[in-house]
Amino acid sequence: MELRVGNNGLLTWTERFVPSGMAALLLSTVHLWMILFDWWSGSRLRPTAGMMLGLGLGLIGIALLVLPSLQADPGSVDRLGVFVLLLAALSWAVGAMYSRQTDVPRSPLLGTALQMMTGGLWLLLVSLFTGEVDQLRLDSISLRSVLAVGYLILFGQLVGFTCYV
Repeated sequence: MELRVGNNGLLTWTERFVPSGMAALLLSTVHLWMILFDWWSGSRLRPTAGMMLGLGLGLIGIALLVLPSLQADPGSVDRLGVFVLLLAALSWAVGAMYSRQTDVPRSPLLGTALQMMTGGLWLLLVSLFTGEVDQLRLDSISLRSVLAVGYLILFGQLVGFTCYV
């Protein structure tokens, strides 16, 4: 649930306030969270100097790409959105760490399908409780948007997430 509701749900919400390029960069902090959780949990070895150097360089790179746009026009990026994106990355890391320690189906396709179905149901419940369903206008959906969503489902989720799993 953390992977779909926490990460994807929060990312989708923040995309209204934060540019997608910046969102992608901020979500790349998930690797930092995973290494820190591994270290803190005591289940893995302490991070090596090479790992820390790689993380440090990666975070510096993210900062170099993100901070100028924040400083150029401080009002252009929603700071709450940036914070929520960092929570989304944290959520993905928690879910990924949990999935390492829990029983998962042997079939990556079954695991992907179960995560997508339960995540989709949870996101549907969240949208019902937040009133987002009331804003859906079926008459404003074009064929192009249906095809785009289909493409994202097929390649972004089914293929991409199956490879990740």
